[in-house]
Amino acid sequence: MEEKLSGQSRGMPIRCRGEGVNEVSEGDTVVPTFLPDCGECIDCKSKKSNLCSKLPFKLSPWMPRYETTRFTDLNGNPLYHFLSVSSFSEYTVVDIAHLTKVDPVAAPNRACLLGCEVSTGVGAAWKRANVEAGSTVAIFGLGSREQDYVEPPELLVKSLESPTLSIPET
Repeated sequence: MEEKLSGQSRGMPIRCRGEGVNEVSEGDTVVPTFLPDCGECIDCKSKKSNLCSKLPFKLSPWMPRYETTRFTDLNGNPLYHFLSVSSFSEYTVVDIAHLTKVDPVAAPNRACLLGCEVSTGVGAAWKRANVEAGSTVAIFGLGSREQDYVEPPELLVKSLESPTLSIPET
């Protein structure tokens, strides 16, 4: 069985940065995200997509840009990444394409939702289901991701001025 570092939702400060990384500085607050944004490909430059074509999402134990892991256990055996984030650890190594810089005063328990729940829950509603103002929405199996647009933060309210029927998990 492969050992891996799990975790996909967490806000954290930058402790140090790799060579050539200029987008963040030591001390900046960031949220690791499992969906990358290389900032270079046509999809990342578009406002209509959040799926990078240069570093496409795939379940892999490697950092996508380098196809390696940066973690080892005490015996030197590799520890594999989880969704390119691996945030359930004191420190992690994340490709810059998988980081979102956030305001340091943002509440960590809210900012961490950018890592997974917003991109999957809200992303599904906006991009896949084409939910618009006035739409009626039914949510089956209400979990943390779906909760993002049932009780949306102020940023999302403009898109959801409609009734929502929530069917909880059983």
